[in-house]
Amino acid sequence: MRTNIPSLYAAGDVTGLLNLAHAAYRMADVAVNTMYGDGTDRFESTLVPWIVYTTPQLAGCGLHEEAARAEGFTVDSSLFTLSANSRYARAHFDPKGWCRLVYEVETGRIRGCFLMGEGVSEIIGQASVAIAAGMTLRDLARTAVPHPTVSEALSDAADAAELRRVQRVTEHGFHPHL
Repeated sequence: MRTNIPSLYAAGDVTGLLNLAHAAYRMADVAVNTMYGDGTDRFESTLVPWIVYTTPQLAGCGLHEEAARAEGFTVDSSLFTLSANSRYARAHFDPKGWCRLVYEVETGRIRGCFLMGEGVSEIIGQASVAIAAGMTLRDLARTAVPHPTVSEALSDAADAAELRRVQRVTEHGFHPHL
């Protein structure tokens, strides 16, 4: 996180990028790697999850559909109802919770994840890792997660989105690698 002064580095709120504690920690890691490491580490603000601690909670990471399209990606999204996850339904009694996954149409690569519901702050980190690692819907759907847990909802959402993606891609003549 080099500044306009070559020997001065910055992290956190002073950068004007993201005013989140976990973003500041990540910026500090990048600054230290730039000073003492190989300098290849980069700060990607879209990979930093955000959470709004309201009732219900909101959380997100990655790119919304509009932002992904602006960056040149051909994307679609899929909405998954969190109450379809038995653990979520029993723990939160919240029929309104949802997970929206934004993904590349042809490859299924996950570009964004946005959640609304009780306790979603506990699973957005899993989505952040999936996006940063370049995972596809299929990769995430096939990730083994403990059962029964709310975190299964993310894998379930990916599974449902992958099925929808493959159906649409097949209809439009692309050939997904299945």
